[in-house]
Amino acid sequence: MNSSTTDDLQLSCRGTWRSYDGTGGLPGPMITICQDRDGYLWMGSYKSGASRYDGEVFRTFTTAEGLAGDVVWTIFQDQAGDLWFGTWTGLSRYDGQTFQNFTTTDGLVHDQVQAIAQDPEGRIWIGTEGGLSCYDGHAFQNYTTADGLADDEVNALVLDPEGRIWIGTEGGLSCYDGHTFQNYTTADGLVDDE
Repeated sequence: MNSSTTDDLQLSCRGTWRSYDGTGGLPGPMITICQDRDGYLWMGSYKSGASRYDGEVFRTFTTAEGLAGDVVWTIFQDQAGDLWFGTWTGLSRYDGQTFQNFTTTDGLVHDQVQAIAQDPEGRIWIGTEGGLSCYDGHAFQNYTTADGLADDEVNALVLDPEGRIWIGTEGGLSCYDGHTFQNYTTADGLVDDE
C-alpha cells in the first residue's frame, strides 16, 4: 500500500493501483492501517475517526457511533476478534456491534493511546503518552518511569517469543519480562533514544 498524498489511499491489486480519497468515501488523512481476520481493512484517521473498507465501500466510525475519539493513532485486533482503537482521548474496544471506552477515569495511565499489543495470557498492553498500561479484562496495571520504564511516552509495543514485551519510548527501548524493566539507550548502541 502506498499513499500519493496524505489525504489519499492507494491499493494495488494484481498490479493495478486504485486511489481512494474523500470522493470515494475515505473521510480524511490516514494515520494507521490494520487488516482484520475477516480481511477488512481498518484505517485510523486524523480527526475523522476510523473507517472499515470491505473491498467496495468505506464505513466510518466516529465519536457519534461511540468511538472514544476521532484521532485514531493505532488499531489492533485481539485473540477474540475484538478491535482496539487507540485515540487521543482514550481507548476503545469494538466487538463488532458496540464500543466500550476506557480513559484515565477507568484506570488507564493516560488518555492518548499510541500503541496496543496482547500477550499470550490475553492481557492487552497499551502504550500511551504518559506510560504503559496492562488491562487484564477487569482492571488496569500501570507502569511509568517510577517503575523502571525508560520514558513515559510509549510509541511502540511488540511481544517476543519468550513473552517479553519490548517498549519503544521517547527515552530509549525497554524490555519487560513480567518482573523488571531492562532499558537500552544510545549508550547501549541504539542509534537514537526516540
